[in-house]
Amino acid sequence: MTEVKQAVKAVKPIRLPKKVAEGSLAGKIRFLDEKGMARADIARQLGIRYQRVRNVLVPRVKPQDTEIESTSTEPTETPSEVLVDEEELVSQAS
Repeated sequence: MTEVKQAVKAVKPIRLPKKVAEGSLAGKIRFLDEKGMARADIARQLGIRYQRVRNVLVPRVKPQDTEIESTSTEPTETPSEVLVDEEELVSQAS
């Protein structure tokens, strides 16, 4: 168990530039992500929850309005190439 705690402490914190350090929390998160730091390590360094880091880095996808397709019970038209004349089939079979 102590090895795990030591491994967690082994991650070297990245020093934030003054402009970033004075900026927003989201800006700090994005900066550290661009430097290649893992999300969990970013959360540890900034003293915030992992979920907050993830919410900043993963864009939200808004559900788009989807139109409901008509579910008509009428048969669809069959392409003319598929239609085969019965007499033609009989003549080909013989």
